[in-house]
Amino acid sequence: MQLNHSKQPGFTIVELLIVVVVIAILASITIVSYSGIQKRAREATLSTNLGNASQQLKVDQSLTGDGLYPATLSAANGGKGIPAADNTIYQYTVNNTAVPPTFCITGSTSGIDFMVTESTSPIAGVCPGHTAGGVVKAIITNLAPNPNIELSASGWSGSRIPTPVRIVGDAKEGTAFLRSTVDSIGSFPRVGTAMLPTTPGTVYTFSAWIRSSASVRASYAFYGGSASGTTVITSQIVSNNQWVRVTATSTAAPTGATTMKGYFGITDDSPVGTTFDIDGAMITTGTGTPAFADGTTSGWAWTNPGNPHDSTSFGPTP
Repeated sequence: MQLNHSKQPGFTIVELLIVVVVIAILASITIVSYSGIQKRAREATLSTNLGNASQQLKVDQSLTGDGLYPATLSAANGGKGIPAADNTIYQYTVNNTAVPPTFCITGSTSGIDFMVTESTSPIAGVCPGHTAGGVVKAIITNLAPNPNIELSASGWSGSRIPTPVRIVGDAKEGTAFLRSTVDSIGSFPRVGTAMLPTTPGTVYTFSAWIRSSASVRASYAFYGGSASGTTVITSQIVSNNQWVRVTATSTAAPTGATTMKGYFGITDDSPVGTTFDIDGAMITTGTGTPAFADGTTSGWAWTNPGNPHDSTSFGPTP
């Protein structure tokens, strides 16, 4: 008897590998497509939520009677607030001193950032002074209105010294710095910032880069109330003609104080012809001394965008 062995059809190893590869490609295409759909859905939701938040702020503005936007998102909607959706973080900046008032909201979720202002629809990106990804840092304000002398010497004036001169080149920050030259021997020749509004009970820190062959120091003065004209010397270091960071921290502004001024200068009776240079001024509330930043720093903005380099500025702690 003869057995008939028939050959059974089947897949070769190569064919099986081809099938596996095709399945993997189709799966990756499906995953990518699904991820893209999810991303677009999150973007659409975030954009819609920001648009609704913007509309609510405008409703609040119309109801206040003074034309101002809420100071915080939690104060919006009659105090009910504008809550963020799950896994969404809002950052909000308002400027009610601008004419007309302005605001900007950044919404961040799952690596997506959208922003909206009082005059725009939601778009991808973050507001000036906000951080991407919803990583919220403390927002601080540099109260110096012309901190880096980039366009002019506006707001700076000499005391017991001639008017300081703006010089381009060899600056510590940016492209220019301020130079003062002693023309007669006297006590504490110095340069002061513009007069700034102050709040009683608040502590202020003044800092700047200073370069001189003489010992340099910083001081401050409060004006108004019992402290009018009082200047307190708070730091003194030798610079040896190198840029050094000089800092002065005030006591709490006294009751009745309405304005203040920061001063940077050199020691008493410095020889005629002695120069001292100033650059990168920072005036902040509190006792910390943050690194220099102004409206040109990444993530920062000018309080008055129409007047850059001659305005206070704000942004996340450098």
